[in-house]
Amino acid sequence: MAVKTATKVVATVGFVLVAVAVVSAWSSPATGYESSIYWSTPPLAWGCLLFSIACGIAIIVYEAYRKEERSNLWVIGFILILLGNTVILSLHILRGYAMWNGSGDAGWHLGTIQDIITTSHFARSELFYPVTHIHLAQLSQVLDISPVTLMKWVPVSFALLYMVFMYFLAKSILRSKSQVMLATAAATALMPGGIVALSPNALANLAFPMALFLLFKSFSPGAWQWRALFILTLCLFPVFHQITTVALAIMLLTIPLARLLSAKLAQNGRKLIDGGLKFSMVALLILLAWSGLWLFPAMIGASSTLIPQEEPSLAEQAAGPVIPSQLPEGVSHLTTLTTQINYAQYYGYSVAVQFFKVYGDLLVYILLALIALPILWRGIRSRADIRNLASLYGPLGAIALLIVALFFTAVDFSPMRFAVYIAIVCTILGGLTLYKFIDWATSHHGEWLARIATFFVAVLLVGVSMNSILKAYPSPYTLSPSYQTTQAEIDGMDWFLHNKDTGMNSSGWYYAPYRYAAFLLTPDERGQREDFLGNVTGSLPFHLGYDKYPMMGQGYEEDTYVVLRELNRVHYIDVFPRMAELRLLPSDFAKMEHDPSVDRLYANGGLEIWYVHATD
Repeated sequence: MAVKTATKVVATVGFVLVAVAVVSAWSSPATGYESSIYWSTPPLAWGCLLFSIACGIAIIVYEAYRKEERSNLWVIGFILILLGNTVILSLHILRGYAMWNGSGDAGWHLGTIQDIITTSHFARSELFYPVTHIHLAQLSQVLDISPVTLMKWVPVSFALLYMVFMYFLAKSILRSKSQVMLATAAATALMPGGIVALSPNALANLAFPMALFLLFKSFSPGAWQWRALFILTLCLFPVFHQITTVALAIMLLTIPLARLLSAKLAQNGRKLIDGGLKFSMVALLILLAWSGLWLFPAMIGASSTLIPQEEPSLAEQAAGPVIPSQLPEGVSHLTTLTTQINYAQYYGYSVAVQFFKVYGDLLVYILLALIALPILWRGIRSRADIRNLASLYGPLGAIALLIVALFFTAVDFSPMRFAVYIAIVCTILGGLTLYKFIDWATSHHGEWLARIATFFVAVLLVGVSMNSILKAYPSPYTLSPSYQTTQAEIDGMDWFLHNKDTGMNSSGWYYAPYRYAAFLLTPDERGQREDFLGNVTGSLPFHLGYDKYPMMGQGYEEDTYVVLRELNRVHYIDVFPRMAELRLLPSDFAKMEHDPSVDRLYANGGLEIWYVHATD
């Protein structure tokens, strides 16, 4: 009774703190572009959220330590973490951001959704993963909700579904309730990155545990209902996103083979070729056939990027390190990565520190998964009920090898996109390791050591959770600019796209006008113009060219527009202060004010449009 009362008191405090955090964040709306949402959100809100999530993790870990099979108090901790994570992922909404990543891919996705609503169709030649766009267009029309609102809230809802389905996945694989609790806590602590912005790839990743859950349920004898649901899921993913489809194909191939190997090692007289293996092979054929029919044109177009072109000779660069953005097209990801490391180290950035910030929590989970391997190995000969859990090492090894192989290619996406599937697998295996650690301390070393072990597990999960939270939004912590898109920026680009001379080029930093054009111009307007496409827009020179010429116009052969976002003025001050002397200083902007070769055409506090008169 005392334990139940204490748990409810802790949970009540946590829920109150979440409410305080919501009110605090809501009461401090953004007034302009913010380099870091972590700096701009009141410390009270962050303190309340972090403490409430820590309380939720502590409740779950303590309930796992108690091993009370009939107790469901851990669910309170789970709900508390769900609420805390939901508020964190919604901070940009609570604080009134107009959009998140409207100047990037999310802006293009929003435009595609609007086009589907307007024209009732989409161009298959441009969109090979239309599920997200069709689904949101339907929701917008049925619920009479703005696509911009859905653009903000759908990623948050999918994040909630991810945590729920990670629980179901853990429950379908792990043997004891305590193991399921710890795996669930680990899943809520390590959230996939990049989920705040609207992205079909991110949404597909968040739905991936659902597919794995259905797959493992399909291995049960006579589970035709689960198999029917899984087959429907197979039809979804090829039109959801290609990378997730590849990951699902790897799962279908390696998990049954790993189960076959574990059955052979068990030597328990069971048939090696069971219904689960047959079903997986049939499902894999269905997935490959459907994927081939849908994605074959895209694969043909992208095949030329699979073979890297001639690598640049870095030794020939004598004036300093190669700038990563100036590498020629077609170089391998390994060359790009090596160049980035050399460039960062040359200017005093610690690559090791940055690596552990970004991937440290994943490395912890990989270590936990590797520790689980000898534990499972000892029991695999005597217990057939751990075959599903042991089979996870099949896709774990296959995806790891795939990531390594892709670094030697020039595919047009980062090989680390597959790291999320390693995280999902290692989360389940890590839940077993954490349970075994507490169980070992409880069974062999007395009550005090068991409590210390439980405290260590709670601290570990809280630490992973805090680091994961610090990566939820791009910020100086991860050396990334914020993806905030202000209303002033949207209004300014709307004015620019409708008033610019369509025969002139434009330049900027972190500037992709076709993203804005996707949701600010109608399909007919875009069809009549090409002045916002990438081949007629470019980046500005370092220091706006003032390190080479007294006037900006001397660096141009033709008149051009220069578009400056509020981000550009603070980027090197807040995110890369060590690079400001090399690239851009506040004094460079001051020089524009007195430069006779430039005229300011538009300014609204969030976006500036300048006209540069070429004097070369």
